[in-house]
Parts: sequence; structure tokens; C-alpha cells
Amino acid sequence: MIRRLTRLFGGAETDLIVECRRCGTTLESGDVERCSACGSSEIATYRL
Repeated sequence: MIRRLTRLFGGAETDLIVECRRCGTTLESGDVERCSACGSSEIATYRL
């Protein structure tokens, strides 16, 4: 489904969203190991 939406609305560029799975805080970089807000190591990275 995400691939279909990307084809419909996106171009060749990909957006990168990095967020904490525990508290939902959006993080600045995919290179982080812990959430700056809650300290969780459960980090999700989404490429759209």
C-alpha cells in the first residue's frame, strides 16, 4: 500500500521519518540509538 501511495503522490525523492516506537517523538536522524525524550532504544525508520 505504501509503495502504491508513493507512486501516486511521490516522485523519485524519498522522505525519511524516524520516530520513537515507545513515545512517538520524531527524531532528527536515522543514526540515533536512543530516543532523546524517553530513552527508549526502539527506533522506527520509515522511507516514503
